[in-house]
Amino acid sequence: MKNNNKFFLHFPTEISPDLQKYITHQVMDWSVYLFTHREGRQQYAFCTNCKLDHASEGLRHGKIAECPHCHAAAQVKASGRGRSKLHDESYLLWYEKSLVDPNIIVAQGIYSERDYRGDFRTTETKSTVVTCYLFEWGKPGQHVRKMHWWNRSAKWVESKKPFSETKQSMSNIHSYHSVDNIAAAVQGTPFQYCTWEQYSITDRVEVFDFASRYKCMEFFTKFGLAHLVRGKIEGLPTFGAVNWNGDTPEKVLRLTKAEIKELRRGGHHLQFSTLRSYQLLKQDGLSPSWEDAFKLNGLSALSERSELAVLLNMPPLDGHFTNADIKRYFLKQIRNNKRGHYTGFNVLIEYRDYLRECLELGLDTSKSSVLFPNDLERAHQQTARKVIVIRDKGRDKRIAERANELEALSFRHNGILLRPANSTDELVQEGKILKHCVGGYAEKYASGACDIFLVRKESEPLKPFYTLEVKKGDVVQCRGMRNVSMTKDVSDFIEQFKKKKLKKAKSTNQGVAV
Repeated sequence: MKNNNKFFLHFPTEISPDLQKYITHQVMDWSVYLFTHREGRQQYAFCTNCKLDHASEGLRHGKIAECPHCHAAAQVKASGRGRSKLHDESYLLWYEKSLVDPNIIVAQGIYSERDYRGDFRTTETKSTVVTCYLFEWGKPGQHVRKMHWWNRSAKWVESKKPFSETKQSMSNIHSYHSVDNIAAAVQGTPFQYCTWEQYSITDRVEVFDFASRYKCMEFFTKFGLAHLVRGKIEGLPTFGAVNWNGDTPEKVLRLTKAEIKELRRGGHHLQFSTLRSYQLLKQDGLSPSWEDAFKLNGLSALSERSELAVLLNMPPLDGHFTNADIKRYFLKQIRNNKRGHYTGFNVLIEYRDYLRECLELGLDTSKSSVLFPNDLERAHQQTARKVIVIRDKGRDKRIAERANELEALSFRHNGILLRPANSTDELVQEGKILKHCVGGYAEKYASGACDIFLVRKESEPLKPFYTLEVKKGDVVQCRGMRNVSMTKDVSDFIEQFKKKKLKKAKSTNQGVAV
């Protein structure tokens, strides 16, 4: 691989004894065991930390005990038990200054293991460098390089997009890094002022990658916008709101000094979508406040922007109005709405539904008062009620036709009668009195997807008793008050209905939903 030799000149050629000791006693301090065995009646324990035996008493497998020699806390293991899975692993990311240039920081990912599957008395910590990172300040395209010891083979592979191994191949083992170690490595380099301490993201690989790419990290942190940097590092959608390569706050945020000052004074928790919303409102020639931008921030997202484009091209707007026209109207609705629940996307959906209802009702949308009502929420409530009335009339007509078709299935037996439902209102009242959900079946009934029959006592023909659903000639359910199951009398009645009416109707395929 090109430039490998130059790249590795920045790194130590081997793990120093002091670092190896640090790994054993700090990084892997949890991998310490007391292996017990017996000689006669006496129990003995061997400590894997200090490599010494001692006479012990009452140590139980799986418990924690202290070695009397080195005072290490250790997990007790019975040496006679199987150790086929007793193989401890860790991953340390260790930062240092480059050996070539003290302004460059490097980091080595060190994989370590302690293998107790063989002779536990000879177990040592074995460590191997498996990743190398180089962070150089302000040189796009060469600011960071990462080499990966792929599957511990003899081949280094370069990765152009640096990422922490704690998210990848080392995600399932103990991972470690030291803030004090990072601080020592960064001291005296251009990275010391980048505010890396504020970003506890994995082992800081992505943080130093970001800092080496962009100069804006420090000002974002000091302006209380660290969450935006974190969002960028973690891959959240930014909607193109930030010019990360800008060299001043104004260029980065695409705002004036006065706007930034107002943003900071207002204490707004700025999100990418809100910032983009503010920028787009400015582009549309409006004079937004940060509160306006927050309320309309949904319209800066890709999905909502496509919804807005659809809205602008649907009748009666038909492309005659611009983003600015619609957003100005939306802002008016948001500002005038006293109930405080309106956002840009709420208004968009409500306005879209309102326009569709206007067309269905045949309203004159050439009138500004119809096309852009002063109180959209109230206007939509009115059109919605009118549309429901029209739709209910149409549905009631279909239900009446179905009731006429099903009349032949009306049935009487042993003081109980059954007849088809005649209207939406009858279904709603049935559900309301019996406290079940048959009212929601009106459209299914009207369309022929099911048949709904009302079961009554002959002595009380107007009082809801049970409700019967039939589908494809079969009884689906028959429910009474609060969905109670049928009594024996009602069950016997339904059986007679099935024999004398449904079976015959099903065989001829007449008068029953199929």
